[in-house]
Amino acid sequence: RINFDLYASLISGDLAVGKAPGANPNPRLQPAGTLQSRPLSLYLASTVGTRPVYNVGAKLSATLRPTDEAYVTCYYQDARGDIMRIFPNRFQPDARIAGGTETQIPGPNAPFDIVFDTAGVLEELMCLASDQALTTELPENLRGEDLAPLRIATLEQVKDAYRRLELSQLVDVRLPIEVVQ
Repeated sequence: RINFDLYASLISGDLAVGKAPGANPNPRLQPAGTLQSRPLSLYLASTVGTRPVYNVGAKLSATLRPTDEAYVTCYYQDARGDIMRIFPNRFQPDARIAGGTETQIPGPNAPFDIVFDTAGVLEELMCLASDQALTTELPENLRGEDLAPLRIATLEQVKDAYRRLELSQLVDVRLPIEVVQ
C-alpha cells in the first residue's frame, strides 16, 4: 500500500539516489514509523468573539476553522433547552471542511436564521470534529432531521454518543451565548 510512511522511508532509505549509506541529507526528515501527526483542533467563534453576548432579536453568525481537514457537526441548544443539528444541514450538506478554511454557520446564502428571542438565558453552540465521517454510526435520536429539535436532553449526551464511536481523533468546542435585553 502506498502511503506517506512508505514514501518517507523510500526517500530517507540508503538506496536514495546520490546518498551514501549512513548519510542523512535531511536531518529534519524522520524515518518511517516515527512520524507524528499533530492533533486536530477546531476554532469556533461568533462574529462578536468567543464569549458572545447578544441582544434579543440579534442573529447568530459563527465561524468554524479546523487546523486540518475534518468532518464537523454542530449542535445548537436554544433557550427552551431544545437541541438541534445546525451543521451540516440541507443547505450546507458537506460536513467535510478543508484545514485552515473558514465556514460560516449559517452559511452566507442559507435561507434560515438563528434569532435570539429570550433575554436572561444561556444558549450554546457545540461543534465536534474528527478526521473521520461522524454521522454514519450515530444512535437514532441524533440522526433526526436537521434544524429541528432532536430527542436528546443535553449537549453532554450528544458528546458522549460521539465518544462511543471510538474515532481516532475527536475534538469538541463549545460556544456559550448569553442573551440580554
